[in-house]
Amino acid sequence: MRKAPLFIVLFLSLISCSERGLKVNTQSGAIIGGEKLSVQANELKYTVAITKENDLDKSFCTGSLISKHHIITAAHCLIGSSYKNMQVAFVSEVPKFINIKEAYLAQDALLEMHGLESVRGDFGHNFDIAILELEEAAPESAEVIEILEASESHEVLNKKVKLIGFGQDANGVVGKPKKVDVTATAIRRNLLERSILLYEDESGACRGDSGGPATITIDNQTFLIGATQGYAKAAFDGVEDLDCSSGKGMYTFLPDYKTWIVSVINKTEYSPSNFDYHPFEFAQTESENSSSLECDNLKSLSIARWQGLYTYASRVIGSFKCDSMNDWFSSETNYSEKPSSKAEFIQGKWSIVGNYYFLRYFKNLEKVSIDQSMRITRRDQMVLGVNSSVIYLNNKYSDFVLGDSVRELSLLGGKLSRENYDTLSARTDFLLKKVSVDE
Repeated sequence: MRKAPLFIVLFLSLISCSERGLKVNTQSGAIIGGEKLSVQANELKYTVAITKENDLDKSFCTGSLISKHHIITAAHCLIGSSYKNMQVAFVSEVPKFINIKEAYLAQDALLEMHGLESVRGDFGHNFDIAILELEEAAPESAEVIEILEASESHEVLNKKVKLIGFGQDANGVVGKPKKVDVTATAIRRNLLERSILLYEDESGACRGDSGGPATITIDNQTFLIGATQGYAKAAFDGVEDLDCSSGKGMYTFLPDYKTWIVSVINKTEYSPSNFDYHPFEFAQTESENSSSLECDNLKSLSIARWQGLYTYASRVIGSFKCDSMNDWFSSETNYSEKPSSKAEFIQGKWSIVGNYYFLRYFKNLEKVSIDQSMRITRRDQMVLGVNSSVIYLNNKYSDFVLGDSVRELSLLGGKLSRENYDTLSARTDFLLKKVSVDE
């Protein structure tokens, strides 16, 4: 369970969660302009709106009922406000609004499993799952939808999948449930893509549909297989484009997470079997994790995205599979970065791009400059409860090993081991400013 510090909650409450969703698509065939669902529709027995102020017109995400007390949705729906300020709406002639008792995030589970609680980064479109525990049971009219077993994954590919959401239409109208059928084209399971379901069609999900269900019908039974992730083109061609007009999109493939989801619902220990694929687990060799990694254009992704995606696996994986990335790591000679925005800092992304597990892959760096400080305004100081206009993120790099090719290093802030600090400070071409030492 994530318990955000008060100052983060205060800042995030000013940001609309839906801004993390996709741009509005004016295609008439998408959820936002597709087939409307009546309040009596079977799909609305398990599909819910996530909203604020007990107002369906203020819905911003969608979810699915997976137990009488639990909703599954996208984790990014919780960015922008505390879940305590949200309600789950069961739509009928008279909507039923229920408060949220607790939220459980897959990324938190990942970090705990691997002892990486201090790591907060952008994991891209991975682990984007939140399980919301309701303060009271769902209405009697609501029906729980079963998640497909991972062993039945072969039933999904090239089949029609139904997408449902309360997305925003071209006129900004929200809270009106829609559905559309698309074709499931791939399930990505590799080092950088952990259980991602891709679809491609003339229609698709868009803003406000985040977290909503993707379902498939097998032998007259409907199963839940996905939760709307929220990105589109990035999954297909590596371009960080939030435009959902392409008719391409991705969902978190829930069958692979089912064992963990059941453990959260039943409040039992997560114990995956040895026979199934589990997104939280990583093999000891790159080949075991990267059998289907498609990376022709992945260089288009931001350095921050690469660092975030790779942090959780870099401790056991020796190199990237992608030749294009290896070429990049070999050719780059200068590396410079600093916190990109105050928003990222406020949203809890404490670890900036200069993660030395990531930097070690650059083979021929000559100049490295890393600024780990964040300048804040007087108002920020008051809210954060600090006296300085500069905050140092204080990253700890006790095991940092600098490549022989580096001739100039400028490091502002952070923490080094005593051995590394003494070694680096002895070199006149290395500038260590406001760097603390781990004694």
